[in-house]
Amino acid sequence: MNNILIYRLNYLGDVIMATPIVRAVRQRYPNAKVTFATAAHLEPLLKFNPHLNDIVTTDVRGLKTLKGRLAWAAVLKRGGYDCCINLTRSFSSAFYAWLADIPVRVGFNTEGRSFLLTKSISYNKHDFEIDCFADVAALVDVPVSDKTPEVLFDSQAQEKAAALLPYGKICAVHAGYTHPAKTWPARNVAAVIDAIWALDHIPVLIGGKNELAFANEIITHCRRPPVNIVGQTSLLELAAVLQQSKLYIGVDSGPAHLAKAVGTKGIVLFGPTSPVKWGYRDNINLTGGADCSPCYPRTCRDPWCIKKIAAQTVIERLLQV
Repeated sequence: MNNILIYRLNYLGDVIMATPIVRAVRQRYPNAKVTFATAAHLEPLLKFNPHLNDIVTTDVRGLKTLKGRLAWAAVLKRGGYDCCINLTRSFSSAFYAWLADIPVRVGFNTEGRSFLLTKSISYNKHDFEIDCFADVAALVDVPVSDKTPEVLFDSQAQEKAAALLPYGKICAVHAGYTHPAKTWPARNVAAVIDAIWALDHIPVLIGGKNELAFANEIITHCRRPPVNIVGQTSLLELAAVLQQSKLYIGVDSGPAHLAKAVGTKGIVLFGPTSPVKWGYRDNINLTGGADCSPCYPRTCRDPWCIKKIAAQTVIERLLQV
C-alpha cells in the first residue's frame, strides 16, 4: 500500500488514542504516504506528528447537510487513497470512504455498515479503545506493539506555557464542565486545590472558555486561589502546560488524554465512563462504584457516580504520588 488514509473525525481523546495507530502504520509501511482525516478544530493535535505526510480536515457541522457530505466525499476521492483505516464507528464514515472509491476499506462492523467495508471486525465496548483501534489496523497487516499516545508541539506553544506558569512544582487541575454528567462538585475540586498548596506544589486550574463559570465557582470555595489559566490556552499550549506539570488531576476528558500524550501522570476520575475502556493503565483511575456506570450519558439528573468519589479519596492518592 502506498497511499493510506487513517480516519477519525471526533473527539479530542479519540484522536489522541489514534496516534499509536499512526506510528504503527508508518513503521509497517515506511515509504507510504500517510494521511489523517479529522475535524478541523482537532488538526493541531496532529500538526507536528512526524509519522504523517498530510492531514485533511472538515468542519463537522457541514456534514449535517447533503451538500456538505458529498463535498467531503469528493475531498477524500481527490486524495486517491488505496486504503482507509476507519477508526470511527458511524455508518456515514464508511459511506464516505465507499463514495470516494477507496479500494481497501477496513473498520468496525457497527451500524450495519459491513457491506461498505472490504474487511470488518466486531467492536468490543468493554476493551481498551486503543486495543480496538489496533484490531482494525491488524486487518491491513499493521501490528501495534507500542500503544502510547503522542502529541507534539512547537516552541511557540512552549513559550506561551512558560509565560503562563509560575516557577515551581505544578499540578494541573481540570475544571471539567464539558459534560454535566462528568462534572465533579466544585467544593471537591477546591479541597484538592487546597491540598496541593499544603504540599508546597502549585495548583494550576486548566480548561476551556466554556468552563470559565465553573472555574470561578471552584475558586470561591478555595482557601487560597489556584493559578487560573482556564480559557487562556490553545490545544497545543495546553499540551505544553501539561508537559510542564508534575501531575494531572481531573475527570475523564480530553485534557486527561492530552496529559498522557505528553508523558504526564494523571489521577483521573471516572463517573459515567469506564476506566477499562478509556483509562490508561499507568494512571491512577478512580470510580464511584455506581452500579449504573458506565452509561455514557451527556446529561444525568443526578450523576452520583461521579459525586461518590470523595475529595479525601483523591487527596489520599495525591499524597501517594
